Amino acid sequence: VVCHMALMDIPDGGAGTRSVARVLGEGGWFVLSIVHPCYHGHVQVVTDYLLEHRYLKAAPPDWLPAHAYHRPLATYVEMLTRAGFRIERLVEAHHTAADDSGVPALLYARAIKACRRRRSRFAISTGRPSGPEPSARACSTSTRATWQTSSTGRYARP
Repeated sequence: VVCHMALMDIPDGGAGTRSVARVLGEGGWFVLSIVHPCYHGHVQVVTDYLLEHRYLKAAPPDWLPAHAYHRPLATYVEMLTRAGFRIERLVEAHHTAADDSGVPALLYARAIKACRRRRSRFAISTGRPSGPEPSARACSTSTRATWQTSSTGRYARP
């Protein structure tokens, strides 16, 4: 699933992230991009970086929502991990042609829906396992894709 420049426009980002997790199989990829929450253009409208809140965008096109939702970086990490994702990569992109402040404008993330471990079942009377071994995986390694970053910064299968 790819979510490009939209998660910061969704009122309940946690619900959106859980919905992605619900439709992905174990080992599935979630790639997202957002306006970096520390970006100076974004932070200029924020009075308290750690406070999550809705704000009016400066000059949104008429086909985009007029409001966005500021969330600290830790909130995005928490949304992903609570939904069952493991963050594989974060990229902070800075484009000097558009902004010479040196602050990254965009944040890209690649997360994988974590494979759940099967739990052992213990018999009450003996305390011995009656189910699969604790190390048994709920998904196989064949469901996990291997991705590499090309010289252009795009993800590509080897």
